[in-house]
Amino acid sequence: MSLKIAVTSPFCWPYVRRGNRFAHELAAFLAERGHEVHFITSKPGGISRKKQRGKVLEEQHRLFCHPILPLFNIETWETFFLNCFRSLVREDYDIVQTIWPPDGFAASLYRSIKGIPFVHLMVDSNYFFRPTALGKPMLRRILKTAASLEVPSNYVYEELKTQLSMEGKLIPMPVNMNLFAPNGNKKPDQPRILCTSSFLDFRKRVHLLVLAFELLLKEIPNAILQLSGHGTVNQAAMGLFKLVKPETRRSIEILDVGRLEDMPSLYRQASLTVLPSLREAFGMVIIESLASGTPVVGTRSGAIPEILDNPGVGVLFEPTDTPQELCEALLKGLELSQDPQTPMRCRQHAAPYSWKELGPRYEALYMEVLNGHRR
Repeated sequence: MSLKIAVTSPFCWPYVRRGNRFAHELAAFLAERGHEVHFITSKPGGISRKKQRGKVLEEQHRLFCHPILPLFNIETWETFFLNCFRSLVREDYDIVQTIWPPDGFAASLYRSIKGIPFVHLMVDSNYFFRPTALGKPMLRRILKTAASLEVPSNYVYEELKTQLSMEGKLIPMPVNMNLFAPNGNKKPDQPRILCTSSFLDFRKRVHLLVLAFELLLKEIPNAILQLSGHGTVNQAAMGLFKLVKPETRRSIEILDVGRLEDMPSLYRQASLTVLPSLREAFGMVIIESLASGTPVVGTRSGAIPEILDNPGVGVLFEPTDTPQELCEALLKGLELSQDPQTPMRCRQHAAPYSWKELGPRYEALYMEVLNGHRR
């Protein structure tokens, strides 16, 4: 049965990584399955516009930006609900898939007017801990009016149950296994350590990795640390480079988010990927890295240990560990990367997270919601 589906997200790749990569890939997957899909998102600057991206009609909107917003604890991306709501009410959809509170709030208003159900993905557990002024009422309304709540991990499932006494539908976020695949171009004589987390979110703890890397250089002087994430090069350099000595800085390459087509090669060429985050709701970068045949070092926090549950594909360190202890985990990870069987194990470990395996579960949930809605 073909459906008319709106997929929404206030973040637009490549300007901001976060959950938007998943949102765009979900829209593309649903369109390939024969559904009519509209992808509603935003982009910095410029003008609002519509364009056809493959089989998906994409609407890109400007966000409302004003210096007064931070004074009221409102983040710029939260204003997305205004344009998102306007886009939704112009069409009659069968169902709406939302990713973040602003678009979830817009879909809730849309449901109150046209009665169209929406499914909301709890993509960031951080909302349980640090809601903004608009985030609180938005989240409350979403929780009351969503036809179904999706959660990407057992960690978020338990947080939702503990913090809000609600249950969600567990569907991990898939990864394109064809795009992220190993090719054997690693350079074992010059280890590359990759981190693709945001430079600007302290919870991602890129600063801890930089300090640990400085210690690692004493053991492996020719190692390289590559940082590719949300945040400009200047912002990252100003903050992170102050933490280490000048000679350490020469071994650190700071990249921006980059193009989608660049990401697979970064993972393939890396000896090791690191995700030092706390309270990570899922950790899509882990699956991307494993699919590319590269092992991962991650914090034993949030959903990370759910994915890195096999010592043959990664190394876990404790949330309270010091830079020295993270350095030791990095050394173990680099040792693991030397095992010729590791790329195959990583690839096999990532296989259950493919779109082929998980994509149909989103379709099945939509049909379940619509059948219940009609009854």
